[in-house]
Amino acid sequence: MLKKLTIEFSRNLYHIGIGLFDFAFRIYAAFSSKTAKILTGRKHQKVDLQHMFKTDERPVLFHCASVGEFEQAVPVIQWMIQKHSRPFLVSFYSSSGYEYAARLFPDWKRCYLPADRISDVRDFLETIKPRCVFIIKYEFWLNFLFEIQKRNIPSILISGIFRPEQIFFRPYGGLFRKALLGFNHLFVQDQRSVDLLRKLGAHSVSLAGDTRLDRVLALSQAPFENEILEQFINAQPLFVAGSVWPQDVEVLQSILAHLPKNFKVLIVPHEPNHFDASWILEPWVKYSTFTNQGERVMILDQMGMLSRLYRFAHFAYVGGGFGRGLHNTLEPVIYRIPVIIGPSYQKFQEAVYFVEQGIAFSVNGPEKIEEILRKCLDSGDERKAIFSKIDHFIQSGTNVMAKMEVFLNGYLQVKSEDK
Repeated sequence: MLKKLTIEFSRNLYHIGIGLFDFAFRIYAAFSSKTAKILTGRKHQKVDLQHMFKTDERPVLFHCASVGEFEQAVPVIQWMIQKHSRPFLVSFYSSSGYEYAARLFPDWKRCYLPADRISDVRDFLETIKPRCVFIIKYEFWLNFLFEIQKRNIPSILISGIFRPEQIFFRPYGGLFRKALLGFNHLFVQDQRSVDLLRKLGAHSVSLAGDTRLDRVLALSQAPFENEILEQFINAQPLFVAGSVWPQDVEVLQSILAHLPKNFKVLIVPHEPNHFDASWILEPWVKYSTFTNQGERVMILDQMGMLSRLYRFAHFAYVGGGFGRGLHNTLEPVIYRIPVIIGPSYQKFQEAVYFVEQGIAFSVNGPEKIEEILRKCLDSGDERKAIFSKIDHFIQSGTNVMAKMEVFLNGYLQVKSEDK
């Protein structure tokens, strides 16, 4: 009885919190173009959703928070297209994920997930009537999950990852535990996540790995040519700094200062339109205005190319590790190159592994850059050892879809059918 009352109290608090969050979200939209795009997208998409599918055509829904989660969803979607030809819809929380998907797969149907108010969620589910729902990694909107479960719509978590400090494992996390245990199956990235979930009482849990590895491996094997970059690099070694934030600048200044002069430098800002390049103390050029004047530094001012550009690099820096959230380290590592990152990487399983194995090097500031550069620039036994470790990682971590295929076949062929 007490447990039931506690969960009910938590649910009421959650409803209040969502209402306050939505109110603040709308105010913030006046100052943020990204937030405004989400609100505008939600407002105008209902009519589109009503006509997006035939009356009896219940889509499979894939929900992604943003770009990273979409990359994890892509291998599952492509597998489903190939094996089952099911109609599907990809929903997003962020405008950056929505726009990224539009650039890469313009024919894929997409939308914004509504605010997590019960009325909005019910309206959304009644409109699209999903056959089953895939949640990618960690988008746990409670009203959305409870409404899915109430309708007996199968829900599957893909590439989940869990840590003891998360609310599910706290004494006050009963409502979140209830939502989590309502999933039909949970595919997770590591054994720790399996153990934590089983302690909660979850039995439909499988260790499958991270679908992003399948995705980045496929991208690395796809042909890619770029005449502008080839002219800029001019057969010289290249250093790539990807997804750069202002907090990364101090370390990058030190890297540029100690980097051999024969190296070319490609800097890829996380926000190209708001990037301050005044700290670069040598001639540089933008990708969009490149005229091959011999500059050593180029700033990439176009989106959607980074994952394919690491193939040209001798080593890389991945931004976001100084507080904004580390970006994708799999993308450069798949090309068998060492990587430098900031100090905040503990929440990213692959980054922890890379640091432990000496594939990636974490820095707190510019103090140890010379020492780390020597390791990154090594062309002898140390670099061969890095190659070997990366090859082992790829061989043991890919083919994630094969590990999930049998289970997913069941839901897409039988359990998700209309009765």
